[in-house]
Amino acid sequence: MSRLRAILPGERFGKLIAIEPAGKKHGSIFWKCRCDCGNEKNIANYSLISGNSKSCGCGCLNIKHGMSNTRINSIWFNMRQRCNNPHNNAYKYYGKRGISVCEEWLDFGNFYKWSMNNGYQENLTIDRKNNSLGYSPNNCRWTTLKVQANNTRKNVWIEYKGQNKTISQWSEITGLARCLISYRRTHGWSIEKILLTPARKSRIIIDLESFQEQLALGKTIRQTCKDYGITRATYDYNLKSKKEK
Repeated sequence: MSRLRAILPGERFGKLIAIEPAGKKHGSIFWKCRCDCGNEKNIANYSLISGNSKSCGCGCLNIKHGMSNTRINSIWFNMRQRCNNPHNNAYKYYGKRGISVCEEWLDFGNFYKWSMNNGYQENLTIDRKNNSLGYSPNNCRWTTLKVQANNTRKNVWIEYKGQNKTISQWSEITGLARCLISYRRTHGWSIEKILLTPARKSRIIIDLESFQEQLALGKTIRQTCKDYGITRATYDYNLKSKKEK
C-alpha cells in the first residue's frame, strides 16, 4: 500500500483545519479537525488529502453545483476514490500504480465544465487515452464501453491478413467469445486456427483477474459476463476451479 503524504497541524482542507492526530482506526490515521462552523470531528487522513472531506458535515459547505445525486458527480467521486483511497477495491489498479487525478479536477465545477465541453452523454464513460497517465483534460475523453474496452493496458492485439485488431474486436467479427480467443492464443494455436475454428460447446477458461478487475470498478457479474460473452455458469465454474487449485 502506498504511503500518504504527511498532514501538518494547522493545514486547511476546505472548511476544515487539522488540529492534531487522533489515533488509528481500521489501519487509517485520523486527525482531529475543526470546522469553520466551530464543530470538531475526527477524520481519516486519506479522506482529507483526497478532498472527500471538506467540512464536518454541518452544511456550512454548500454544494453549489446542486448535482450531488447525478451520474456525472458519481463518476467524479469514484474517479477520486480509486486514485486516492487505499481502502477502495479498485485502488490497486489505479492509485497504487501511480494513477492520479489532476489538481484542476479536484474541484467538481472544473470537471463538470470540461465534461460538458467535451462530449459528455449519459451513456458514455470516462476513458484515459494513455493508460500509464492519470486523469486530466489532456489525457481523458468520453467514450462508449466498447471503445474503452479496446483501450485497456491489458489489451492484446492480433494481426491477421493485414488487419491488426484487439481480441475484443476479433470477437465481434468472428462471433467467438473473447475468453475463447485468449485461451487458444495462450495455448499456442496459430492465428488462422484461433480465428477460424468454430467454438465447441464446452467449458471456457477465462482471465479471472481481468474479470474481477471489472467487478472492482463497480460492474455487476451479470454485466461483466455479458461483456465477456459467457454465461454465469461459466464464471462460477472458473471461480470454483481456481479455489480448488
